[in-house]
Amino acid sequence: MIKESYLKIGIVVLAVCLLLIAVVGIYYHHQKAIEASKTGYFAIDWYWAEYEELVSKSDLIVVAKVTNERGIWGTSDGKKPSSLDYHLRMIGIYRPSDDDGIKTEYTFEPVTVLKGNVSDFKGHIYGGTVDGYSSTGDNRYSSFKIGDHVLLFLLANHKEDGTSIDWYYIGDPQVFTDNGDGTFSNVYYGTVTVDQVKNDIDKLEPEPETNTPIVPESETDILIPLGPESEPPTTEKPVIYLYPNEPTDITVCLNYDGVLDFTYPAYHDGWTVTAYPNGTLINHRDGKEYSYLFWEGHGEADYDLSKGFIVKGEDTVDFLQEKLSYMGLTPREYNEFIVYWLPQMQNNKYNFITFQGEAYTDTAELVITPAPDSVLRVFMAYMPLDEPIEIEEQTLSPFTRTGFTVIEWGGCILNE
Repeated sequence: MIKESYLKIGIVVLAVCLLLIAVVGIYYHHQKAIEASKTGYFAIDWYWAEYEELVSKSDLIVVAKVTNERGIWGTSDGKKPSSLDYHLRMIGIYRPSDDDGIKTEYTFEPVTVLKGNVSDFKGHIYGGTVDGYSSTGDNRYSSFKIGDHVLLFLLANHKEDGTSIDWYYIGDPQVFTDNGDGTFSNVYYGTVTVDQVKNDIDKLEPEPETNTPIVPESETDILIPLGPESEPPTTEKPVIYLYPNEPTDITVCLNYDGVLDFTYPAYHDGWTVTAYPNGTLINHRDGKEYSYLFWEGHGEADYDLSKGFIVKGEDTVDFLQEKLSYMGLTPREYNEFIVYWLPQMQNNKYNFITFQGEAYTDTAELVITPAPDSVLRVFMAYMPLDEPIEIEEQTLSPFTRTGFTVIEWGGCILNE
């Protein structure tokens, strides 16, 4: 009898505890929803942007019409999570990851593109209905309707064709809703007009001054300094991939003739990692996983501008896909290159593009232990042009991967 009483008491206590946890979870998510309705955020370099940054750092600014919506499971395999996981997530007790649960996928058709280039794009928000399950989500912009017009500010995630975008993070500040009187409003930034945004784009992003590269007078005069009046070019986003034949502890040291502005993971006089054949890296200092080693710096450089390619801005993506693949980058590698560089190049009338050899590698020596069997270092220097120029076409060479392979790509803008 006493045991049964204790058992009943235990069950009651457990039920009360579960109820309290559920109430706290629901209250927490309710408060987050209220907070989201009052303020906004825009993840640029992991901080909230003021309006000027919203304009200047967005790759795409567009008035768009909602043309379709559908509920989807946000899981990596597209299948719904187990019923237990789903229901625990909905009451706020358990949220396995941001890739689980229900999302609504919206398809947008551009009406007026104010900045950037896009033909169609999609965006996902948490919440919606799929397979008979429903979730309200916590984003106040989950109530788009087909036919709605919105003004969007996006950090664009371009597909391979350079135009379509899969936009997975619809947040408050990126979305200005149509007031029906020619204005668009956002709780965080206020009310704007399309003309105002156009003026702000012109004011905050003046047309870059273009330059004509110095063409050598003779074949021996091939190293062209940028000149004393030009700022030294920034060596942007060189990333280093390591592909050993088997899991291997590797140390990479960079002897750079300049100043390192940023490294990831932190450099600390070198990187020491465990590298795997698929390119995955485990950094010894913090124990975390990385896809590559990243560095960026600035210094004096004399690049070889005697040969190269003149490419229309609109043809840049096709050019880069062809040349980078020919030189030996895999689709994963050249797509990451293109996603980084294309937004800066595609809207130029023309680009003078040249790939550097010793003029780059001599200023950024890599010392790798154990020594790799094959190394490919692709470094693009380019210059925006208003008009095409005559220049000898550069001859490129293919690359064969053998054994432990190291791949690096990076670039710089000349006379920026």
